[in-house]
Amino acid sequence: MVQTHPTDILTFFSNVSADLQEKPQHTSQVIFESFIFAAHCDLGNVIIKPILERDVSFQKELWDYCTKDFSYDNMAVCVDYKDTLKAIVKLVNSVQQQHGLFKSKGHAYDNEKRNHYIHVLKDETTRFRELLNCLYLFNPEGTPKLTIQHFQPIMSADAYDFWKLLSADVVVSWAKFSSIYNILFGSVEPQYQGYVKQFLCEKKSENVTAFTFIALIERFGFPFAKNNDKNAMTEEGRVEVTKMMMDLMRELASSEMRGHLLTVYDWYRGVERTPEALEKRANQWADIIKSSPRTDVDATKVKKTEDQQRADNLDLARRAISLFYQRYMVLWKIGPAAREVIKNVDSPGKARMRDFLTYVLPLDKANLIVVIGADAKNWDSKRPKVYDFIHTLVNPATK
Repeated sequence: MVQTHPTDILTFFSNVSADLQEKPQHTSQVIFESFIFAAHCDLGNVIIKPILERDVSFQKELWDYCTKDFSYDNMAVCVDYKDTLKAIVKLVNSVQQQHGLFKSKGHAYDNEKRNHYIHVLKDETTRFRELLNCLYLFNPEGTPKLTIQHFQPIMSADAYDFWKLLSADVVVSWAKFSSIYNILFGSVEPQYQGYVKQFLCEKKSENVTAFTFIALIERFGFPFAKNNDKNAMTEEGRVEVTKMMMDLMRELASSEMRGHLLTVYDWYRGVERTPEALEKRANQWADIIKSSPRTDVDATKVKKTEDQQRADNLDLARRAISLFYQRYMVLWKIGPAAREVIKNVDSPGKARMRDFLTYVLPLDKANLIVVIGADAKNWDSKRPKVYDFIHTLVNPATK
């Protein structure tokens, strides 16, 4: 692709992305890291262009700065958004120059120089992301409202899917981030929690940004410390996960599970779908269970009423459906390979998951409070984790 020689700073930024994605004509070798840097340039353009369009005088100042010789210091401290933009110009210009060297015949086939260039690209991509984070948080006039979709090209699929559940915004509170992460993947080990928070949150801030999130997963994998090379799933493991998922789907499609689901739906038939009405109906079931004869007594000596037998069948359905979703949760948490398998399977589907939350959750709550006799105030702490997990999957954040 023929590019026009830049005569202004906006054209300069646009050209760098295209330049780094061009393959040298004299070699078939491609540096993957240059495409990653180019993707960061594209994200940078989304942020920088509307800011500079509001300040024409600074556009000219920045262009003059770009065309001057300068010493490059990738550790320079930025005190405001103009300093940050100047640091970005220095960094991007430096990478573009080194990319030009790599494209020359003397560098493309020299492994030492190639490896050095890859190392430089990795370091500078990390620094570029830090500068973009600073620029976005400085929030100068014209700063666009980013959504997580802007970050998809520079995130792993697993990390991107997680953040979509977390928020559509690219800045979230640490409390929300850690809560959703713990629900989906389990708590971060106590000895690492402080470090993870310090890494993710800006100084004197309780907020996590998509920029710092990407930096952390590049260093530790995702989920944190569970997705490194030592723990990578083997092909045999992937096959086993697929078998487990298929077993779950066969169970869901079985006549036995169909019977359990119909039992639950039948119990709530005609009941208004409000929390109060559903809880009242679940408590009616619990009252019957509590007054029923003990099930560990010889069945030949126990004669149950039709309502008591119906309540027993509902109890069996509650346990079976809850166990299914708990196994689904465990399988989902195994790792990226398992989640990739799950994403390619339409079942159980969000509608059925919502039914689980709507109908089975009130039964579990009634069982704890009415049948077992626990204090209603303890429900939030004793509620099975599977409900928070499923709720998070089917109700992704909208902001």
